Amino acid sequence: MLTLVIIALAMTATTTRLAVYGFVSEKGSIKI
Repeated sequence: MLTLVIIALAMTATTTRLAVYGFVSEKGSIKI
């Protein structure tokens, strides 16, 4: 059960990071 939670959090973090990188690359150089 705990392993599934950790995996889910890791996947969510990765997806969010990719989304942020995609947004930044579209808008150009943006400081976060």
